[in-house]
Amino acid sequence: MIWKDTKELGGGKAAGTSGVYWVCRYRSAGNIIGQKPYSGNFWTELVIRDAEDDQGKIPYQGKNWWQSPDITVNPGPDTDKAIHLGEPNQIVVCVWNKGTSDLPVGVRYTVSLGWDRTAATVPYPLPKDQVIGQVEEVLGSNWKKDTPRKTSFTWRPLASKIPFGHHCLVAWVNALQDPVLDTPAVNYDDNRAQRNIEFCKAPSPGEDGYGRFWLNPQPKISDRSLEITFRYGSDAQLLRRVRLHLPCSVEFNEITGGELVERSEADDWVIGNIDPAGQVRFDGIGVSQPELLTIEVWAQPEGAGPRGAPVC
Repeated sequence: MIWKDTKELGGGKAAGTSGVYWVCRYRSAGNIIGQKPYSGNFWTELVIRDAEDDQGKIPYQGKNWWQSPDITVNPGPDTDKAIHLGEPNQIVVCVWNKGTSDLPVGVRYTVSLGWDRTAATVPYPLPKDQVIGQVEEVLGSNWKKDTPRKTSFTWRPLASKIPFGHHCLVAWVNALQDPVLDTPAVNYDDNRAQRNIEFCKAPSPGEDGYGRFWLNPQPKISDRSLEITFRYGSDAQLLRRVRLHLPCSVEFNEITGGELVERSEADDWVIGNIDPAGQVRFDGIGVSQPELLTIEVWAQPEGAGPRGAPVC
């Protein structure tokens, strides 16, 4: 029991057809949504702000609580514009000491960072594959009241694992005397904050003949897609027809930007009539082993041998 005023706790359990159920009673009452285990004036009060005017009051009732100023992406000219898939992104999280006094040397706290799809409610804890990282901080000097400390993360999200589009970054801070609360939205816990931001594909390099692919890992097969983008060199006709060699079984419902003209094996396709824009998209994709997915692309001009010339 860590609730400040709780002196007694009773619990019981019963097994039912759908699982085991626990019921607990606190005296005095505790475990109340939106309240801290200790009073708001307890000496450790760490805050990641929901907005510039957020002073740590629960819940924060101001506007735009989903745009925390304490989560900064790629500081510099492109600050907070986007997360680039396939490239390293620097993300800085500011944590504020909003307690009643300075924090002494030796205090420990943990700052964590994750991502989720944009929503009014972001779960805590996040699924493990959506946790970007966590850093344990130990104070080497006193932490002045009403001042921030920064924790930096470097995240290089794989384009084959993370969907592009509008999502959010979520940051949270945990301390022994000030734990994270399991609340339906971040503005009901001053230890958590989110920043909605675009996840976009990294720009292609400038070399001729460059190719890349991106797999959209949505839960439903009908929502998944595989995109292959070619950057044309001087011999643009060479990439009007390619052979794809895949190391695992791949199925799809629809293709745009090209035409499947030959399929000698489940993992060996010839794509013709490629769109001049250089992008082929397969919708409703099904991959037997997505963690092994790599694509070997061979130029396949008319009359070429069984494979042709490698492209990427």
